[in-house]
Amino acid sequence: MSEANQQLESDQKLNQLIRLEKEEYAVLAEQMDKESKTYQQQLALHERQQSQQTQEFESKIATLQQQLESAPTEQREETKKQQKIYSAQLRKTSKALYVNEEVTRIVIDQHLVEAGWQADTQSLTYQNGIRPQKGKNLAIAEWPTELKGKKGYADYVLFCGLTPIAIVEAKRENTNVAGKITQAERYSKGFHNTAKMIPARELQGLTVAWPFAEDGHYHVPFVYSCNGRPFVKQLAEHSGTWFRDTRAHSNLAKALSNFHSPEGLLDKLTRSKDKAEQQLSQEGFAYLKLRDYQEEAIKEVESALKHDQQSCLLAMATGTGKTRTILGLMYRFLKAERFKRILFLVDRTALGQQAIDTFKEAPLEQNQTLSKIYNIALLGDMAAEAETRIQVATVQAMVKRVFMSDNPPTVDRFDCIIVDEAHRGYTLDQDMTEGELATRDANQYLSTYRRVLDYFDAVKIGLTATPAKSLVNLCIPILIAKPWPTIG
Repeated sequence: MSEANQQLESDQKLNQLIRLEKEEYAVLAEQMDKESKTYQQQLALHERQQSQQTQEFESKIATLQQQLESAPTEQREETKKQQKIYSAQLRKTSKALYVNEEVTRIVIDQHLVEAGWQADTQSLTYQNGIRPQKGKNLAIAEWPTELKGKKGYADYVLFCGLTPIAIVEAKRENTNVAGKITQAERYSKGFHNTAKMIPARELQGLTVAWPFAEDGHYHVPFVYSCNGRPFVKQLAEHSGTWFRDTRAHSNLAKALSNFHSPEGLLDKLTRSKDKAEQQLSQEGFAYLKLRDYQEEAIKEVESALKHDQQSCLLAMATGTGKTRTILGLMYRFLKAERFKRILFLVDRTALGQQAIDTFKEAPLEQNQTLSKIYNIALLGDMAAEAETRIQVATVQAMVKRVFMSDNPPTVDRFDCIIVDEAHRGYTLDQDMTEGELATRDANQYLSTYRRVLDYFDAVKIGLTATPAKSLVNLCIPILIAKPWPTIG
């Protein structure tokens, strides 16, 4: 009875916080909309003035060029001086565009450093003689490439020691970065490994690189396109760090919150999804001692992931053993090395403790529990060690770890996230007006669950007993255990 009262009190507090947060957002949105309209008017005026000045200077330069061609010899020097003056004024008028490009490079340098790379677009360049070094993770700028006789320079090539593992295409802030990832792909095709390098294909155990056509190959497996802007869903193609794994034609480009770490890319390169899927298909269920519908639930999730689904919703009625089902699913994932590290995310400490108790007590193979087989970081232990395979955490703790820490985790810290009570996670997401997009932080419009989930480059599996439309729009649902009414 006491536990039920605590649950009711917790739900009431959560609902009250949600209501207050919605009211605050409504007031904030109105204020931001007014401010953004003012800023947009000022920006539009500045752009008109800049465009007018540019046209005037270009016209004067063209006129002087005509005069120069027809002027007597003694007047030509004076005309050239005037032309230089107008050209300098034109460059000054357009300076914001060039500075924007430079600032973008500085921002990208910082993002790469945060992810664990050594990056400095001014000093760590090919022209300065910088080359890959054993034991160092270098982002070397302006690396030359050549494809079918056409030369080009990759903005960055990321090296894990002597292995070229990724290409980065850097674009100014207002550029469609999603559409520019093909440029990074072209540099991957035109990259040439030297005798001192260790090709990425060798780390994957291949004798030839990854084909893209009958006579061509990707020589660098991963590519990025970035303009330094944080990802905003409504500006998807113009924001975020876009990433594509070129090793398979079916791999689509996607937006991330930052670059992968060197360790993350190496793990992605060497971890065999096909081998893990094969092992899962051959792995039995008897030692898990699950009910039939629980086994079917696990099979459905594994099948969804096998077909490259990146998110799914596991809907199970209350009392049907969600925690026990997830215990079996996580053990199978880790045993087959399908994932490196799993985050089990809860919104209340009580739910996290309940899961931990199950991990400690429920027997698996040879009567061993999950916590004895794998290293599990418990609630409150956010400084997990490298060998940690499962992290149990509340969403509040992860928000602090990710967004309020001087040393946040990398985007590849977890490659699988399992969300308990997933229906709680998307109640506060809001669309932004055009004015708010221009002047405000998109994080103010996203629920804390959504911010944490979007931060990591991971497969997401949601658990719920009450699947709602908001969840179905985000995940392809898997409905099991009992007949469910139409989602409304």
